[in-house]
Amino acid sequence: MEMKKALGICLGVFFLLVGCNHNIVEREAETGEDSEEQVFVQNYQMDNMSYRLVLPFKQSEARGMVAATLNNRLDMNRFELGMMNLSKSHFSPNKYYFQEGQYLNKEIIRSWLARKLEGSALTAAKKEDSTFQNLGLNPSIDTKGKDLETANEDSPIYLASILEQNYLEKNNKDELQLSGISIGLAMNSVHYFEQEQGYPRETTISEAEILKQGKSIAQEIVSRMRTMEGLENVPIFICIFKQEAASSIQPGVFLATSLVNKGESSIKSWSQIDENYVTFPSEEASTTYREDSNTFNNFKSNVEDYFPNYTGMIGTGHYTEGILREMTITVPVQFYSQTEITGFTQYVTSLVLKYYPKNLQVNIEISSAAGAEAVITKNRDADEPNIYIYQ
Repeated sequence: MEMKKALGICLGVFFLLVGCNHNIVEREAETGEDSEEQVFVQNYQMDNMSYRLVLPFKQSEARGMVAATLNNRLDMNRFELGMMNLSKSHFSPNKYYFQEGQYLNKEIIRSWLARKLEGSALTAAKKEDSTFQNLGLNPSIDTKGKDLETANEDSPIYLASILEQNYLEKNNKDELQLSGISIGLAMNSVHYFEQEQGYPRETTISEAEILKQGKSIAQEIVSRMRTMEGLENVPIFICIFKQEAASSIQPGVFLATSLVNKGESSIKSWSQIDENYVTFPSEEASTTYREDSNTFNNFKSNVEDYFPNYTGMIGTGHYTEGILREMTITVPVQFYSQTEITGFTQYVTSLVLKYYPKNLQVNIEISSAAGAEAVITKNRDADEPNIYIYQ
């Protein structure tokens, strides 16, 4: 069964690539004056809201750092893709090409994520390494006269991760050049640590404190980046992201953004972001978002009427400025044949069109104990949903 599913997925991907191949392989070569390496850009663009990539693909200088420093996959996906979406307001996909970060490498990011050292700790670090620069952006921790738990509560780790994205455009010589950088700061909402006996502890960080610390850290990062070769006059777009607790079933959210224009080194103002995620069904959904909760419950009830082996449904609503923008639903069901899967998927698709408005993005995964069985995606303002049934 697993082999059959894997084959179905591979074939599906193969045919998708073949279908797009005519456009993807049409690339324009760019050759830098000081380099013999050819750089290609994709002519194919999935839609006017998607970035084209610079080819050959260059891995980030800090590849793997986000995965290693964030709490879970939900936060990682939201941090990376959300930042790319926010960047579109300043670096249009119709004009700019996307490339992973090439300036902040692992060594730089590790040094910036560290705690600032003071006193005897700083002396010891310099004694061990004469080149130690003490670049940590997280606060120092003072255990003098305090137990370790109190010291961590007073000075938590605020900054969890840093993400860099590069945006390139063609100059008047039709050559690609760096024209924008986005920097994401993933901030902790919960600081995890161990006390003297090794027992795990945690302390919650308020959103107000996250914003205060995030804005201060952002200014220091911009100042440091302006001293790097090639970044003196590039616009820098800063995003502050709050990652959720490790046990959360919801991803984190963005709190604020700011654009530092080329040649400038000071952050002049911030734009606040009002977004949140809501679980359906839940008390929060039924009390704060009653209409959306009723829609979800009606959708859920219709699914239950069709399939007696239904075992539960979980929805996640993404809200910005109090308006539902995207609904993601997981439907776990026990199937006994491929025809059951096909019939059920068709039925659920009809319910999506019945209950959810055209201007809402809806993503549904139908799964069983064996894994994913089908995916239904209704893009915002699309007339018809996209359906994929695993074979």
